[in-house]
Amino acid sequence: LRYPSVRGCQGGPVRARRPLADAVRLCRQPAVRRRGLMRQTLNSLRLPLGTRAPIRQRALPAPAPVPSWVLEGATKAVGSRRGHVAHVTVIPMDSVVVPESSDSVFLRQLVERGALEAARSAELERALPRPDDDRHLTRTGFIEALRALHHLQETNGVDVAELDVYWDMLSAFGEDEARCLLPQDLAEALSTLSLCNRRLPELVRLLNKHTRRLARSFSAAEVALTARACGRMEWKSRDLLMKISDRLVILLQHPDLAHTVMSGHMAAVLGAYSKLSISWKSKEQEDEQLELWKAVANTLPSRKDQTSAREYAVILNAFADKDLTSSRIHKPVARMFEICAVQLAPMVATSDSSQEGHFLPKDLALIANAFARVQAGPYMLPLMHEISKQARGLIASFNHQDISNTLNAFAKLEVPDTPLFDAAATVIIRDIGTYNTQDLANVANAFGRQQMRHVAVFQGIADMSLHVMDQFRPLHLGVLASAYGKVRIRQDAFLSSLRDEVIYRGTIGKAISEINRNHAFGLRTVEQLTHAFSVLGMHDQRLAFVLFDMARTRVRESAKALRLQDEGQSKEYDRHRFQSSMQLAVRKGIDVPDGRGLATLLHAFAKSQANFHALVRWAPRQISALEGQFSTQDLATLFNACSRLGVDNIPLYRELLRYASDRVPQMSPKSLAVLIRAMGKVKMFRRSVMRQAVKIISARIHDLDIIDVGCLLVGSAELGYRDERFLRLLAAVVRRRADEMSGSELATAFHSYSTMRIAHPKWCDFMLFELFKRQHELKEKDTTNVAFAMLLLAAVERQHLASEGVTPLPGVPSDGVAVVPVLYPFDKHAGVASSMLDVTNRSRRSLTYPAIFQLQTIELFMKLIVPGVYTEMRQDLKVLLAKARKVNVAVDDHMQQSSRLHRKISQWFTRVGLHHRSEVALGPFFLDMVIGEKVVVEIDGPSHFYRDTNSRTAGSLLKNLLLTAMGFHVRHLPYQEWAQCGTTEKRTLYCSTFWRDVMASQAPGGHEDATKQLPLVDILELVMATQQQERGLSLDDTAVEPPQPRFYVEEPLLDADAEVLGRERQEGGDAAAGSAVAAAAPEGARGPRQRHRRQDGDDREVRAVLSAHERSERELAWDREMGRSAGFALAAGADRGGGGSPAPSPEDPLPTVRQLMPRSRRRSVKHGAAEQFDRRGLEADTDDSGEDEPEPSQ
Repeated sequence: LRYPSVRGCQGGPVRARRPLADAVRLCRQPAVRRRGLMRQTLNSLRLPLGTRAPIRQRALPAPAPVPSWVLEGATKAVGSRRGHVAHVTVIPMDSVVVPESSDSVFLRQLVERGALEAARSAELERALPRPDDDRHLTRTGFIEALRALHHLQETNGVDVAELDVYWDMLSAFGEDEARCLLPQDLAEALSTLSLCNRRLPELVRLLNKHTRRLARSFSAAEVALTARACGRMEWKSRDLLMKISDRLVILLQHPDLAHTVMSGHMAAVLGAYSKLSISWKSKEQEDEQLELWKAVANTLPSRKDQTSAREYAVILNAFADKDLTSSRIHKPVARMFEICAVQLAPMVATSDSSQEGHFLPKDLALIANAFARVQAGPYMLPLMHEISKQARGLIASFNHQDISNTLNAFAKLEVPDTPLFDAAATVIIRDIGTYNTQDLANVANAFGRQQMRHVAVFQGIADMSLHVMDQFRPLHLGVLASAYGKVRIRQDAFLSSLRDEVIYRGTIGKAISEINRNHAFGLRTVEQLTHAFSVLGMHDQRLAFVLFDMARTRVRESAKALRLQDEGQSKEYDRHRFQSSMQLAVRKGIDVPDGRGLATLLHAFAKSQANFHALVRWAPRQISALEGQFSTQDLATLFNACSRLGVDNIPLYRELLRYASDRVPQMSPKSLAVLIRAMGKVKMFRRSVMRQAVKIISARIHDLDIIDVGCLLVGSAELGYRDERFLRLLAAVVRRRADEMSGSELATAFHSYSTMRIAHPKWCDFMLFELFKRQHELKEKDTTNVAFAMLLLAAVERQHLASEGVTPLPGVPSDGVAVVPVLYPFDKHAGVASSMLDVTNRSRRSLTYPAIFQLQTIELFMKLIVPGVYTEMRQDLKVLLAKARKVNVAVDDHMQQSSRLHRKISQWFTRVGLHHRSEVALGPFFLDMVIGEKVVVEIDGPSHFYRDTNSRTAGSLLKNLLLTAMGFHVRHLPYQEWAQCGTTEKRTLYCSTFWRDVMASQAPGGHEDATKQLPLVDILELVMATQQQERGLSLDDTAVEPPQPRFYVEEPLLDADAEVLGRERQEGGDAAAGSAVAAAAPEGARGPRQRHRRQDGDDREVRAVLSAHERSERELAWDREMGRSAGFALAAGADRGGGGSPAPSPEDPLPTVRQLMPRSRRRSVKHGAAEQFDRRGLEADTDDSGEDEPEPSQ
């Protein structure tokens, strides 16, 4: 008999229906002998409780009466406790009446429907569990029942729900019965349950327990059945898999049993590990699991004839999924892949779809994917070639997953195969509507990584993505955007939709990111999105800030996770022998920033011009936190990104250069090119890095692309590193590969090379001709740079002519008329300059301040140095230069451009009486110091010289040329000479030498050379005497303002005169601008003493200096004739005839020059050809007196 559901003692109502015998057996247990439970059980059995009348059984309409032992058991269970009902009256109910055989009816209906054969129906009726029979609880009956249910479930026309009652009966299989099962029975039972997709937790747990107990007796086939069952039902029982894996390893290692293990058995076990995602990096069982993988890796190559295509695919993908490259068995695994690649190539080539065991599309896709995931070496090329041939023939039968896996494998391995991608494109476009979001991302990624710009495929993917944009996972969004960035295909509608989706998820969706993972972007995804948007030109500051905010949030989360990990899991970290907490975080799935990701992120932000303050402050902290844990390429990228973002952090750059200095030999030429370009941008030079880089790049110059060559030229020019051999080598590469360069790149290379002061006419002729042909490709910035570079070449050419003694020189005034120059390149390429300016004129509304500065310099050069070129220039170009002249490029605070060296030298000039003006604006230039009207002192710091040389830069030569052409007397003060003046006396004497230039500039015509030959001591005596006399006059007449040098007084201008002077400066661009620097003030604006000195003129001052010089020379000659020493002559100076310098007055607080420097120790300071300061001239002792002769008292 079958009754309604019985309530169990622990879990409430049981879903399965139990027979009456099970209910009574349950009631006999001591734990359930309670009144309430018995009443509940009897009520569920529809046996109403009666009085204390004797038990009597009423006749039932069913032919099978209730067994006596059932009633006795129920009576004993009810009457076992005092006060309980002792008698039970069984009343038959119509609702529980069951036909004679429900199994027969069920099977007969299947036979009638034709779903089951009559002979088979009888067998199944005997095997199916029955409520009135315990045969299914025996070993044989249990297995037969499982087979029968499996057969019925696979029969068409059978409702699976109709079999629930039979499965419920099998669930009563208990512990005692399970002990009788053999290993083959356990394997078959688990396999049948997995095939029938029946989740019976109690039964599975029981079978699992006994399987582990008998695992040592399993055969290879039984191990495979058990492993497949676990994989199908996703029973992630690590202990069970470990037991059967150990058994498989024993079989493989046993010499007599190894032949029983087939490739299919190994594929079943490894496939279960892969499907259940069980890692080999276990805490205690790592060695045991690695033994399994090692045994299979050693065995598989010898089972070539026994291994099918699917088994190869499963095993190889399982190895690829586990990533055993960091394990101790990576060598056997790598050898297995290499041997399998050799074995599979002929198998794939001879595969025929008409034969059994041929390679299916899924097999080809999985095998290719496995070799791609392990990053196989060149040995896989023959295999991939054969897979490509087979795939092209079967491409119509490939589904979307097979296509994406196959194409991604070829893309990862970087195996170009255009025919395969073209064949796949046809199928993709045809079936694009059936692709889900993951398939769309994978296909786009394959075409992107292979650089296949198949516009129709990307257009179809973009159109399909617009409809399902909100369904993409963040990972797939990053992959999809990265693919479009790699092939540089810009779909405006797709990009706008993607941008809006990212902004939405990063702002509004940020609040629900913990609930909906589609709104939680990982660091890797943010990097891909940022890079893709920057490459595709989506420079949206709002989007950039959202991406930066997401990256910053992920970094904070990872930092918090790392901190908690270090605090609470330090012991675990030590126990697992990890090199750093970063590796442990990666193993645990913490999204930590690494060097590659941070470099990609910052480079993308720099390219997008997203240099907002928060990012500029955030970047140095993240780079420092990495503590040098980045590759050489990442190092160069980080340096370049920070320089482009405008990060002003000198300690950071020094730290990066320290890392680079030790790793230059490991860096590729491309990384070195990027590093040199970044060093030039931030003006950070390190000699060791530069010299090693030049050696490496020179030997591997062919490894560079044309962009890298341009970076090297620009970086070397900005650093001022003039290695002529290296630069000529780069120039040769540029000339050979000029057809690969754009017009802008050619202009940049030409400008950078021209600043390095290298005479290379043939190369310059070629570049100017190329730029002239491709001027339509140039922008206004490029054309201005080209024209300015021609000026630099001309300045270098003039310097070369001057060094060879060629006269006359261009730009030197002669009789008031400048000599007509014939300077290279204007003698051959004057038309190039006009054409460049013409392009600039067409885009004059978008000119920048650097371009304005260059145009102002070009106008000065053409008017003063090459007037013939300026005369022949078109009027519209002259108007352009005139308009550029009216633009004020000067800053308000001139002294902020002054260096510390400049300010220090300025103080010393003032101390020796050389009053001057600093940072005087003259057209496009700033003059460091202007003394009087004509003398210009240029303080040449390190930026005026090339690195590690004493050669002036081309820009410095150009400025000197133009100032000289305007009539100024230019004197340079190199920082090397100033550095040699280490004492106060030396600095005083060195600054005093500039008086010669001042006096020469004010001397009448023909007396300049004589003035320059004046001894320095005489000049100083005159200056100091003049200062003392002026100081004495000021004591007598305090009402008169103290005198000041005429060239130092900044005379006020009247309003009218200022207006006239301003108009003259705007209209005049020739040498007249030079006189405007120190224009004389009107007489009414001067003091009385200054007017008096102005009227006397310069002749009196010059005559006084000359007379003093003659007097000093006569005295020196007389002293030598008399044979007296300098000390004796100084003591007897008052008694000599011919007039001598009077003895110093004791009331005079300032010592005379003779007291500071006796004549016997005087020596003129001379300059060599390289204008190096003669240190020995100040340190040498020229006193010819004897050592015993006393020096005069001071």
